[in-house]
Amino acid sequence: MPPRTQRFKRKESIFGLFFLRRALCVLGGKIIKEFSLESIDPQQLNLYSYSINNPIKFTDSTGLSIELSCDSKENCATATQNFNKRKGKQFEVSLGKDGKLQVEGNVDLKKLSKAETALYNAIADKKNNATINVVGDTGRQEFGVHVGKGENTVDIQNLSKLDSPSNNGGLNSGDALAHEALDAYYSLSMDANTADIEAAKLYPGLYEPKQKNIQELWNTPRTKLLGMRYMQGITDGRGSMQITVKFNTPIPAIELDSKVNSKEKIQQTLKSAPARVLEVNFSTGKIPTLNVPR
Repeated sequence: MPPRTQRFKRKESIFGLFFLRRALCVLGGKIIKEFSLESIDPQQLNLYSYSINNPIKFTDSTGLSIELSCDSKENCATATQNFNKRKGKQFEVSLGKDGKLQVEGNVDLKKLSKAETALYNAIADKKNNATINVVGDTGRQEFGVHVGKGENTVDIQNLSKLDSPSNNGGLNSGDALAHEALDAYYSLSMDANTADIEAAKLYPGLYEPKQKNIQELWNTPRTKLLGMRYMQGITDGRGSMQITVKFNTPIPAIELDSKVNSKEKIQQTLKSAPARVLEVNFSTGKIPTLNVPR
């Protein structure tokens, strides 16, 4: 997938595993109106975002290669299984007792693709360590996020939505994990943005959605924002993925009213609202325009 500048944030950018600050509204009297999306930082809509506030971190500064730091043994096992679902897989990985990924069996390096060679080299590197924090439920809407030098966090429950039948043909959990692993690994030797760009060249991601590809999901009285829906193109051009996100607790319209709240406060409300990925649907062809309410 293209560079993070296009992939995880940019104006029309790239990745999306993924954050909102997008669809805001204004409560004027008894009529709820839309707040302009154009003034909102597009980076916050990226489902494969570069960074978020208050990330959940399970850091281990020691060790080598690519390490999984998990909140449970079950989630570590799931993440390892998911790694082996990546498209174009040419070798299997397993998790060692030390928590580090290891390559299974004999691998003919000459036959590996460019992407698989890069992943193999990262796993086999005995001088540099990258950590993937594996969390069952981060309480956020992202699939994966870069949280610091040599460190990314992934959400197992959100990632599982990528493997649903409705997303057959789209990016799967293995693709996402491979990207996050290389992103964390590359960030050990380069700035975060460049690391994301390099990782994106090897394992595709999602273009950030344009305003016309974002839909707000309201309750019928339009007094509460229930969630968001994004249509994001896959960077290798195979199609697009529609990602539906649901807020754990609907956001009252009054909290998004620009007449009583500053733009910064509204953005923070959306950014910090606990949310989960509800479903992901893959489609081929031109990216369709969602019915954005006006």
